Amino acid sequence: MVCVDCHGEKPHADEDYDRHTARIACQTCHIPRTGGASAKDFTRWTQGSDGFYEPTTLRMEANETAPVYAWYNRSVVNTPSFIGPKGSREDNESRIYPFKMYEGKAYFDRKTGQLLAMDFALPMATGDTLAGIASAAGTSGIENFDPIPGWQTVYFGSSHLVTKEKALGCTSCHAPNGVLNFKALGYTDEEVRKLTSAEIYFDKMVLKQKEGW
Repeated sequence: MVCVDCHGEKPHADEDYDRHTARIACQTCHIPRTGGASAKDFTRWTQGSDGFYEPTTLRMEANETAPVYAWYNRSVVNTPSFIGPKGSREDNESRIYPFKMYEGKAYFDRKTGQLLAMDFALPMATGDTLAGIASAAGTSGIENFDPIPGWQTVYFGSSHLVTKEKALGCTSCHAPNGVLNFKALGYTDEEVRKLTSAEIYFDKMVLKQKEGW
């Protein structure tokens, strides 16, 4: 289930906003901030006050970090170094979505470059991460492997901290210092110039400003 299943494709009173919904996901404007764990080291576990171990984690407060924006057609790229959205501007099934960028340090097989699975039971009890790798390899029938630590970047879809009052507006994106990197999203220099100009919304915003006086 996604937002439009309940709210429809044209949920706004303002038709200018509704024109965006064909290529921009609801979450992009209505989840402008994120937080929580931003990085975890699965090669080094830390003992907690309960005596058990858990991956060493770097945490951010809710609303502390800004999302990264990317085209997403609801399919996923899954490689040893990156897990994230698949999509492009040219793909009509893609929309711009916000993602929480997360980095995880784990063990990879030096021989194949593939991410190695870990049995969490042993490192949780003892902090021995390589024992967890060996246990998972045994379960999978992998006999020859050479674990080395490495980082993997993961894009998590933003689904929490939805806001109406603090949602992005015209000036949030259509400005030279706006939150959307139009160049990275596949727009030409000329398109970026037009998309980041106040010409797009100036008259409308001035009218709204007068109404508020």
